[in-house]
Amino acid sequence: MWASAGPGGCAQRRMRRIVCGITLLVLLGGPQLARAGIDPAPAGAFSDSIGINTHVVNGDSAYGDWPRVLALLGELGVRHVRDGVYGNPNWVWFNDYFQSRVRQAARQGVRFD
Repeated sequence: MWASAGPGGCAQRRMRRIVCGITLLVLLGGPQLARAGIDPAPAGAFSDSIGINTHVVNGDSAYGDWPRVLALLGELGVRHVRDGVYGNPNWVWFNDYFQSRVRQAARQGVRFD
């Protein structure tokens, strides 16, 4: 999945199309929205309204290269992700694996749901 999301990849093109489409709607529909009494929201509010589901613990997949995943999320402007919550007192290595990746994402400004 992430292999196609590199520079010029499918996911990046799709995100560009979405952003261009929204921009056109705002530019062309802005005056009509104003007349209708609808206040447009700032772009930051839109960015904060979307997120991506991740699978941090799938280390044998593309998620095993977590720094690359975080870099791609940053390129897309994604600040919110959702993942499972894991924890078991008997799985020290697993807890460390998961929590270290969550902390790494948090240092980049990614927030978990």
